[in-house]
Amino acid sequence: MLFTGVMNTTYGPKVLEYNCRFGDPETQFIMLLLNESADLADILLSCTERRLCKGKIGIKTGFAVNVVVAAGGYPEEYRKGDVVEFGEIPDGMFPPHFII
Repeated sequence: MLFTGVMNTTYGPKVLEYNCRFGDPETQFIMLLLNESADLADILLSCTERRLCKGKIGIKTGFAVNVVVAAGGYPEEYRKGDVVEFGEIPDGMFPPHFII
């Protein structure tokens, strides 16, 4: 999964970052859009065998959102061991596949 962070500037779009790690928040929400029938192992293998363009990747219609909670000072020097607390979450706020 290649993620590219882009910012629109007065000089046009500029790439801020790109990465390809599955654990990154930018990737986590995109993975929710894979169709249930999509075979992630086959998708990855097809990338290494240069045959990705020959197949189709099942993508759900709709959208996905990921909320990230980070320690104060992140990504530079940040505190470790902080307790993260949330207020009450309204009923129906998250779909059934939401993972905490």
